[in-house]
Amino acid sequence: MSAATSEASQAAREVRPAGRRGEGISSISGHLVWPAAGDRSEGTPMLMWMSSVRERLEELAELSEGWDGYGGMPLSPLAVDAIMPLMAQQGRFIQRGPAVSLTGDGGLIFRWDAADQLLELEATSRGELTVYFVDSIGGEHEEYGWLLPELSKWLWQASARP
Repeated sequence: MSAATSEASQAAREVRPAGRRGEGISSISGHLVWPAAGDRSEGTPMLMWMSSVRERLEELAELSEGWDGYGGMPLSPLAVDAIMPLMAQQGRFIQRGPAVSLTGDGGLIFRWDAADQLLELEATSRGELTVYFVDSIGGEHEEYGWLLPELSKWLWQASARP
């Protein structure tokens, strides 16, 4: 395993969701729930979908150059370092985990398909983030930098059960 692959795999395992217990995530189901009053000083809950994302990143970190038969690059630790903190920060708005795929240049795409919406978060191999959102009902079809007030709403909508 190369040093870059090891770094990408390690980065995938170290991310924890932001927030504290009781901030809207059920530690049993991993789904968003309305918080109840009470002590919020306990540890951070683990989102159910986050473990499958980590497993997928570890699988992708094992791929070597040429993994796609066309010279595809291995997973970039910069891509993992860019997208995983965003996932942890926005985790409470995500109802189900994304499909995770590797780009030809070693970046990552996290994709959610809902009935009428599509959301892709792309982290390039250089650690740059892009949001691509399509709402077929409202006719929105946009590409943005990642720092958007709408991102939480779009994550909630696009990660709804199909």
